[in-house]
Amino acid sequence: TILNQKDTAIITWNPTYEGQVNLKTGILNKCDIEEFSNEKEVRVRTCLGAEKQKGYYLEVYPNPASEWVTFDYKILSVKDAELTIKSIDGKQVAQFNLTGETGQKVWDTRSLKAGAYNYEFISGEL
Repeated sequence: TILNQKDTAIITWNPTYEGQVNLKTGILNKCDIEEFSNEKEVRVRTCLGAEKQKGYYLEVYPNPASEWVTFDYKILSVKDAELTIKSIDGKQVAQFNLTGETGQKVWDTRSLKAGAYNYEFISGEL
């Protein structure tokens, strides 16, 4: 939904949509069509309403995923953490060592079968 308020357009996404979109702006009215602007890439994420924990956090998006999953993390007092991903039947499908106090791991999921997967994030703080 796009809601026009003078010179600002407010875009509201379907609450279940996550992914990447490309936006272009232009004017279409009864008199004229204006050339569209260059595309702007926008990443849409769902907010689960969970507050970030004291000293550490892990954000996982998009959900559901199709080609990739991003894990954003911050760990204040422990330099390393481990991220394990398992299929619904408990078989490990991926494992990553997360290093540094903050970071991002992008996991390519194109080779996986569609389904539910669980992740486990382990550090000295959790």
